[in-house]
Amino acid sequence: YFANSQFGWAHITQIADITGVLGISFLLVLGNVAIFSLMKRRGWKPAACAIVLVATALVYGHFRMGSIEQQMAEAKKLKVGMVQANIGMYEKHRDPRGAHDAYRRYSRELEEKGVELLVWPETAVTDPWLSEGDAFVPLEFEPFSVPLLTGMLLVDPSTQPTRDYNVAALIHPDRRISGIYRKQVLLMFGEYLPFGEYFPQMYDWLPTVGQFTPGKDSLPISWNGMKIGTTICYEDILPRLVRRIMQHDPMLLTNLTNDSWFGDSTEPAVHLALATFRTIEHRRAMVRSTNTGISAFIDPLGRIVAKAPQYEAATLIGEVPLMTGTTLYTRFGDWLGWISILGVIIMIITPPTPSLPCRQAGYLKRGQRS
Repeated sequence: YFANSQFGWAHITQIADITGVLGISFLLVLGNVAIFSLMKRRGWKPAACAIVLVATALVYGHFRMGSIEQQMAEAKKLKVGMVQANIGMYEKHRDPRGAHDAYRRYSRELEEKGVELLVWPETAVTDPWLSEGDAFVPLEFEPFSVPLLTGMLLVDPSTQPTRDYNVAALIHPDRRISGIYRKQVLLMFGEYLPFGEYFPQMYDWLPTVGQFTPGKDSLPISWNGMKIGTTICYEDILPRLVRRIMQHDPMLLTNLTNDSWFGDSTEPAVHLALATFRTIEHRRAMVRSTNTGISAFIDPLGRIVAKAPQYEAATLIGEVPLMTGTTLYTRFGDWLGWISILGVIIMIITPPTPSLPCRQAGYLKRGQRS
């Protein structure tokens, strides 16, 4: 989306709770069309239209930010602690016990600071958990005094062959699991091979590729009278998927991810920037936990409140507002995109007439060359 280029420009991005990122992209395209029309001396109307719409978006953003800040101040808060242990995907498999001990050590420190919820990143728990009628984690897993939301592997032995899932699970102090979210959009060539279910021998050729099964539902994790909408890995950059989760009205968004695939590059920063738009679209805070960075708290205005350095071990504590309510984008989705498609179809099937604004602006003069 062109809209992603506007990350950090808070006033213009606030219209995403009405139009989604398509509205921001629309303004960018309209602005470029206006500049082109002025350069080609094709009339001032497109430029005037662009100025009016951009100004309207900026005014809306200004007042909307004030309104949301007031709602955030009045909202109930949840004290969340995140652990970024700086343990990559290969290190945790080479020394799973050492990785687990590191997460536990940092979590104990957060416990002492009074957090109400602990959050670990994607597949932080490397030992597979058997789902067959078992609502508890194994006894060797030492619980904490507060619930832990963590990424882990789930194996369903009730099917043949068994099915593996990349999941987020909420583990309580009594080892009870009260909620599970199965990752729906898997990473191609990392978690599955295209058409691998029809040609399973391909996994013999590429043994390092996982054979995960995608989840089928977008239900949030329920806890303590609230719902937590959870995404895993790059699902937080997918507007339609997050909107499906938001249909169940969670009060908080979380994302558990592993960006160590990309090494010490700009990808984690780009991933974080893209995730901020989901918080604006639905006016929910996001707790984003990663293994090597960049872990962050994002507020409902799309602002990064706190973040951990990339490729450094760190912990974060945040007072997260638990928001309620529904935005226009949550209700109607990409309505602007569908209207645009309809408009293009009408333009294709309807011959241009002199009464059209585009004709008056000089766009459709027959025989005119660009």
